[in-house]
Amino acid sequence: MNFLIICTYYPPDSEIAAIRPYMLAKYLSLSGNSVTVLRSGMINGKPDDLFKTPEGVRVISFLGDDCDAARFERGEYRYTGPEAKFAMIPRSVKRVLSPLYHAVTEPLDAWKRIRRAKEYLALEKAAIDRLEGERFDIVFSTSGEFENIFAGEYAARRFGAKWIQDFRDPVVSEYKSSPVWNCYARRIQRRAIESADLCTAVSESISRKWRQAYHKDIVTLYNGYEPDEAASVSVPSAERVLRICYTGLIGHKYRIEALNELALCLGDLIRQKRIDPDGIRFVYAGVSSHSVREVFGRCGIGDIVEDHGPLTRSEAKELQNGCDLFLVLSWNTKRSQGVLTGKFYEGIRAKKPILAVLAGDEPDSELKQLNGKYGYGFCYEKCERDPARLADHIAGAYREKTGTGRLSYSPSEALATAFRYDKITERLLELSEQLAGRHS
Repeated sequence: MNFLIICTYYPPDSEIAAIRPYMLAKYLSLSGNSVTVLRSGMINGKPDDLFKTPEGVRVISFLGDDCDAARFERGEYRYTGPEAKFAMIPRSVKRVLSPLYHAVTEPLDAWKRIRRAKEYLALEKAAIDRLEGERFDIVFSTSGEFENIFAGEYAARRFGAKWIQDFRDPVVSEYKSSPVWNCYARRIQRRAIESADLCTAVSESISRKWRQAYHKDIVTLYNGYEPDEAASVSVPSAERVLRICYTGLIGHKYRIEALNELALCLGDLIRQKRIDPDGIRFVYAGVSSHSVREVFGRCGIGDIVEDHGPLTRSEAKELQNGCDLFLVLSWNTKRSQGVLTGKFYEGIRAKKPILAVLAGDEPDSELKQLNGKYGYGFCYEKCERDPARLADHIAGAYREKTGTGRLSYSPSEALATAFRYDKITERLLELSEQLAGRHS
């Protein structure tokens, strides 16, 4: 089959959203299909050095041959580090001013985002027009970014192909987008769901919600991971130190809230002398070092933080493989459910017991349901209001690691295959063949 994948984020962009289209393209190609990827060509943050273009996959950047991704692939791109906004203003002042600043600028930010999406759509359409004369059976457009929805619809009509609209993120975001944006985006999301030949979403909670709202079948197509031969369940250590690992951004308020819940728990355990501060480390890598140190400092346990700063994806994997507990920070609220962050899949890949800590006011999250099904580790929801349960789990892991040098881990065997990208791609290919009128 011939596939056209339309996305904004794609390697060497290091955004977590870049992994999904890359892996689907890779395994569709390995299955003997012809795959063309239309990406933006932007790079957010440090370029990704881990993912190379799979053999047989053609990649086109709609931002042109001088985009960041193309220059990186030619060896011409130089990463200069994150840009600090208002660096001269003390963080204590920023905390007070930030809510007011965002309240004032949100309508303008939404307008800028809409304007940029329209500019990108024009570039996407031009790139699609240059493919005139080619044949595609399936157009797979993935969102978040709404220009991909219109580009997917345009390409499917142009090539007479079936259109799968994939929602790696909902276009309407009740937890991070402004009311101005959501008012505009709600109509686009509805149009996509009602117009596409098939819609896929990354969690069953989202699929179930949309089935009820739009009266249309939505297929759950989880994000996933690629197996890592270097990963092992636990790393024996002469130090007998329990290492809890988190790599990535912690900027969102609910992640901060969840991290604070963990830090409070660790602080209490240390003060109660249930764990020795010399026997535990919180290992962090990413651009949120200051936030991490602030949270742990407030709890009086800043000394247990081991901060590595921004790392490449391969460096982060190596760091993850050397730790014991793999932390996932997420949330579950009445307005935002089914949040399965990329860290969850990285934890499965790393073969580590996952410690999921969730903020929010809604119990029985999808992460908790998946733990009940697969036994990936431990899930604590703040709305349980039972911090002793979290404390007992961490204290137990501490005793095991300091006593034996490693943690035992025996999840369901199905966990290893349920979220592997080769298996997820098999499901996508099956859906595509059904759409195209061919059955395997």
